[in-house]
Amino acid sequence: MDLNIEQRYQRETDRRIYNINHAPLAERKENLANMTQRLADWPEQVAERLSWLLDGSYGSGECLMARDTLELSGRANKPAWLMQQYAMWEFDVTRADCAKWYKGLGADEQTALTDGINQAILEWLADQD
Repeated sequence: MDLNIEQRYQRETDRRIYNINHAPLAERKENLANMTQRLADWPEQVAERLSWLLDGSYGSGECLMARDTLELSGRANKPAWLMQQYAMWEFDVTRADCAKWYKGLGADEQTALTDGINQAILEWLADQD
C-alpha cells in the first residue's frame, strides 16, 4: 500500500480515536451501556466482528491498526487489544471503559470472551495462509 495512503488512513483513525476519547461523559456512558446491552450474544458476536475488523469492514486505518496488533510481541495481550479496538469502532467506547467493563465480568465470562477472541485470531490467520 502506498505510504501516503497509509498515513492518511492513520490520521483519520487517530482523529476518530480522539473524538471517541473526548466525547462528553454522558455520551460515553450511554455508549458503554449500549455495548453492555448488545453484547448479550458474545463471544460469538465479538469473534465474528473481529474477523470483520481484520478484513477492513470498519475502515482501512482501523484494519491496519488491528493487523499491527497481531504483530505485537508474544507477551502482548492481543485479545485485550483487539477487544478494545472492536469496542471503539463498533460502540464508540474508549479503551479504558472497555477494560473496566471486562474487569467487571465474572471469571467464566472473561475466559469465554478471551477464548472466543483467541479462536477468532487463529481462524483469521489460518484464512490468510
